[in-house]
Amino acid sequence: MNTHPLIALTLTLLAAPVCAAPLPATVAQAMETGFHSSSPDELRRAAATLESQLRAEPANRELRRALGILYLDRLHDAAAALPHLEKVAGDAPGESSWQQSLARALRANGQMDRAAAHFARAAELAPRDGWVRYELGNTLSGAGHYAEAAAAYRAALTIDGKSIDTRLALARTLWANGELDEARLAAREVLEFDPLNSAARKLLLTAAPPPPAAPAPVAAAAASTPPPAPAPSRKVSPVDAAVAAAWTSGRRSDFESAARALESALGAAPRDLARRKSLAWLYLEKLQQPAAAIPHLREVVAAQPGDASWWELLARAQVATGDRESSLRSYRHAAERAPHSVWPRYHLACTLRDLGRPAEAESTLREALKIEPKNRDVRRVLARTAYAAGHKEVAAVVARELIDEDPRDADAHAVLGDVQRSQRNFSAAGTEYQAALAADPSHSLAQAGIREIRQAQRPEVKLAYYTFDDTDGLRQSGIFSHVSMLLTGRLKASVSANGRFFEQGGRGTTDRFESSLGLDYRLLSNLQLAGGISQFTASDHDPKIGGSAAIYYQPASFADGWISFRSAEPVNDSFTTAESAFSQNILAAGLNLRPGKHILLSATATTAEFSDDNTRRSALLSLGWSVPLPASPVVKLEYEWLDYDRRTSAYSSPQNYGRFRPVLEISPRLTDWLKVELHGELSYVTDESEWGTGYTAGLRLNKGETMDLGASYMRYEIPGGQTTWSGDGFKVDFSARF
Repeated sequence: MNTHPLIALTLTLLAAPVCAAPLPATVAQAMETGFHSSSPDELRRAAATLESQLRAEPANRELRRALGILYLDRLHDAAAALPHLEKVAGDAPGESSWQQSLARALRANGQMDRAAAHFARAAELAPRDGWVRYELGNTLSGAGHYAEAAAAYRAALTIDGKSIDTRLALARTLWANGELDEARLAAREVLEFDPLNSAARKLLLTAAPPPPAAPAPVAAAAASTPPPAPAPSRKVSPVDAAVAAAWTSGRRSDFESAARALESALGAAPRDLARRKSLAWLYLEKLQQPAAAIPHLREVVAAQPGDASWWELLARAQVATGDRESSLRSYRHAAERAPHSVWPRYHLACTLRDLGRPAEAESTLREALKIEPKNRDVRRVLARTAYAAGHKEVAAVVARELIDEDPRDADAHAVLGDVQRSQRNFSAAGTEYQAALAADPSHSLAQAGIREIRQAQRPEVKLAYYTFDDTDGLRQSGIFSHVSMLLTGRLKASVSANGRFFEQGGRGTTDRFESSLGLDYRLLSNLQLAGGISQFTASDHDPKIGGSAAIYYQPASFADGWISFRSAEPVNDSFTTAESAFSQNILAAGLNLRPGKHILLSATATTAEFSDDNTRRSALLSLGWSVPLPASPVVKLEYEWLDYDRRTSAYSSPQNYGRFRPVLEISPRLTDWLKVELHGELSYVTDESEWGTGYTAGLRLNKGETMDLGASYMRYEIPGGQTTWSGDGFKVDFSARF
């Protein structure tokens, strides 16, 4: 049978958290576990987390939907799923997929008549869906309503006339109802499409019809519920008996026994495609062992390369094992073999976006819309994907179209709110978020957007203290303060006041006070301007006043650059530069590229004119990889270059050097509010042909978005020309938003 509609339903429901907005950390993790894990214990813990959150947010539809599917399809606890699915289906009476989910839960709980009624309602809502009529037939036949079941199967065949499973189910139901001639005709039609179908052959060879009893389930390829199968007069094989027993009981131990029986049977008859399909589906859906399902799914698609539904199942198993690159290829195969189907392209787009390829995802979604231009699910994801790709005007156009068609489309309002927020139009963004919450009070994206607006509008205070014993016995200490606040949606003001203290044995101490005032204006969503004035006063020196200007530009989501100029900046290279109040004019520029979701390339270059008429030029190249593992490890390879026009003993650094620096940063989290921060590096100075080392270790405490406190210790030793740079020290920093 063409299993595509069920696959579309299951993948849409289970993959929804992947394409949805971020949820609170523990809840998002529970939903992710509910989709990917194969451990019953982990699935039960995920369900408990979602239940707890649902008690706190009883109106949260997303949580209730996730719980219903988690219980029904992952934990196979239809009784626990039923109250959630009844509520969801009641809230969405016009959505066929939820009527089907509720019907499956009712059927698993033995409420066959109610299940049939909801399958019938789902069929009315989806007039071109053959699958739901097939499931309606299964339910009616299981309840002994053979004539009505046969009518449902025939209705399914008017939509999908090539479905072998539907024709076989029709033949068995007709046989069970005593309509022998029509049953034989239906069985022969099965053999026209599948000449080796053993079940149809057995039915034709049976000498007498079985008594009219409810059909026993048969392991059907990729069916959520097996088609009805009246027991033939011939002896049922032990393998088929084991499979039927598992489907009847629903117990994991019975499914494991059925899997072993199927594996044994395939060892003796490896070309038995029907049993291989049953085993693949059993591993994927009933035992949550996608890795075990993949080899069998590969065999199926090799034998039936034109069946899009099995390519989709293979892709789903590959996603569950983390092999998203392979899943891309499988989804592409499915899309090629189902040129008139939206869903392979939909899930291909979601996978592309998860891999950090939003432009390709957007293109794929547009292909899907050529098939179904009004498909709201695809258009919602297109709006979100276009926004992620930096195509904010496109996202806004699609969102407004969705809102014009349905003013209560919460997702569309939330996307439009994000577009407005990115343009610093907080008033309009707030209106859109409130409209989203009016339609769906638990909408996490709208809630997050409102939090972001409030966060941006809060004044922020930063304080820090550091002390460091640097090269040549120089001790530097400092107290820093910074206050910033939003004046309008696009304009931010900041004030800084810093005190620095320098001490060197035999040379005394010198102090310096620094202050600055800055303005930051976002001219466009991707263009930012900044400027300010500053001054510093050193011991026994007149104040020096300077200024700054900067431009930040982001032409694409994967690239941004900046250029800045600062005048009369203090120089901190040595005790001499601090005591003599050396200043510098600095011209700097930088470029950041993100070729992948976890990769960052950056380059920075500066030239500084010192007040003693010396010039310093420097550059830093960096390649960083944010490893997608717990504790958020970051690996960097950096190269730093420094050159002065002339050598002088006034600076602690050499005239020039090149330094290669491998870096590892890792931040294991101890609790929700406390984490460890570790930074380690090696430094290879090319002129010296020697290696140096450095590390920083600290703790960071945070309380939501309002408070952050960190303390760290640092030590380094780097070989270099006229001196060896070495030192150690510690820093404490604090920030708060009000």
